[in-house]
Amino acid sequence: MSHFPESSRPARAIITVLMAACLGITSCGSGGSNSSQSGPQQVAPTELPANLPPEIRQAAEQAQQRGMLFLTSHDEVVQKAKEGPALNGFVSSDVAEKIAQAFTAKTGIPAKLEDFSGTDAYQRFLLEADSGALQDIDIQQAPPEEYEQFRALMAPYDILGMAEAGILNIPTEMIDPENRNVVAVGSQIAGYAYNPKMLNQKDIPTTWEGFCDTGFLQGQKFMLDLRPSNMAPLVAEWGMDRVLNLAKCLKATDPILTRGTTDALTRVSAGEVPLHIFTNYHSTLRAMEDAGDNLAVGLIDPVPVRLSNALGVMNDKIAKNPYAALLLIEFMASAEGQALLDEDPLKSSIYSPDSKVAAAAKGHKTSGAGLDNYVKMEDWMDQIANTLGFPQ
Repeated sequence: MSHFPESSRPARAIITVLMAACLGITSCGSGGSNSSQSGPQQVAPTELPANLPPEIRQAAEQAQQRGMLFLTSHDEVVQKAKEGPALNGFVSSDVAEKIAQAFTAKTGIPAKLEDFSGTDAYQRFLLEADSGALQDIDIQQAPPEEYEQFRALMAPYDILGMAEAGILNIPTEMIDPENRNVVAVGSQIAGYAYNPKMLNQKDIPTTWEGFCDTGFLQGQKFMLDLRPSNMAPLVAEWGMDRVLNLAKCLKATDPILTRGTTDALTRVSAGEVPLHIFTNYHSTLRAMEDAGDNLAVGLIDPVPVRLSNALGVMNDKIAKNPYAALLLIEFMASAEGQALLDEDPLKSSIYSPDSKVAAAAKGHKTSGAGLDNYVKMEDWMDQIANTLGFPQ
């Protein structure tokens, strides 16, 4: 599947829309003269409607002070979204097309969404942005390894402020608390996968550090991924020193190294290896559909959590309907949108009370959740990988 639209509508700067109807927006942006589509937008305050409720006025004024865009009512967002063209963009999900269909059914706004993932796609997107070639993309996700580069392409909508004011119905825990314009609508949790025919769950350690003693395996080995993406979230709860000590003791057990969950789960379910630790919980559930009683999954406190689908509205040089993008983010954060992400499977948000991820983690202590930790994960992984001595 192509990661970019095959055709684009004629270019039309969003700033025209903003300046034509900026009465209800706290600030209106203007694009630069160079060809690059990245870099922070400069926005200036505009006059607010006179009849705003005090709490909305206060939130709007605070957005102005931050140089951010703010719409003062949900009705305004909907009206502007419906006046604009069809929504186009990307999310990180195997059910992107179903999300678009459900969004259109709910709002009446035509939408086309594609899955967007992989380093090659990220780099190509950034190169096209740098050349000024991107057009007609309203919404995009910011992957953790390129977070700031992608966020620089996003419009400075104060989504956090609008959520706190009740204009957008989005759990505030999903929103970047510092930058305020990115919303992580998904998450992934990690645990361990094992073959019940080779290992009794009651013999499996109940702490992560318990795996440093492999006596329970009776001479067998467990598998450990070369990329410590699911170990890194423990840093948020434990601190780096304790996690690096864990990495050292796990390395000392001489584990079987793997790259990617698919290979590990295949080998566990085939009876080659009894156990894979720090495995993707959602991947294991998917594999269990075919593996039957040869594969099971468990969780250990603290449960590692990685946020995903960190979405933002593209800037006015790229987007054609930023208001529809705001509504899509709200939709994906809703119970209906979260249910669709759970079909991926289980890539909904731990901050959505009705999501399957939240249900799976209920009663467990977690570590890593929060967009304030999102951009730190790559550095944490590098430090852990260096300690493990694994190739990165």
